[in-house]
Amino acid sequence: MGSETTFEKLIQASMLEFSLHGYNGSSLSKIANAAGIQKSSLYSHFKSKDALFMHAYTCALNEEIIYVKNAFLNINNSQIPGLSYCEDLIERYDNTPILKFLLQTSYLSPLHLTDEINLLHSTYIDLLTTEFKKTIATYKHLVSDADFYTEVYVSIIDSIQVKLVYTNKELTKIRLVALKKALQYLTGKNDASY
Repeated sequence: MGSETTFEKLIQASMLEFSLHGYNGSSLSKIANAAGIQKSSLYSHFKSKDALFMHAYTCALNEEIIYVKNAFLNINNSQIPGLSYCEDLIERYDNTPILKFLLQTSYLSPLHLTDEINLLHSTYIDLLTTEFKKTIATYKHLVSDADFYTEVYVSIIDSIQVKLVYTNKELTKIRLVALKKALQYLTGKNDASY
């Protein structure tokens, strides 16, 4: 974990532990040990497992928000809008514990934290909606209005994320193919090769 502070090590270790074992199956002792401290010292940083979990979730969410902004930053009209983010999402899920933790928590949150997590997750969905709508609005020959495209896109993103959490990458790719076809049709890019 390099030259990170103990606090940063705790956050990284907790995201990994929570992504592997969920909230109930995670061990604060393992998290503390991975950060190089005793479990009792963990409480000088976080008052409870809930506090650590929510802080880790917020950090994971903030990282994904940055990723979304960057993904939509340089899209041009020769690309299918939002497609690269979806493709990356599928590939990143298995290789990025932070994303895995974020999605698992968003769709399988501990019951007593569901309202708080749903509220935070809605900021991600709102940003994704805004970024996609802004991008799709630049296309001149749309079959329908930008609001319709945005709902289709966000619905399929949601579907892809649910498939990643509950099934596997192969089944998720079926949703990605559907998204590609829908966006190709809606943006008039039916000749795109894949």
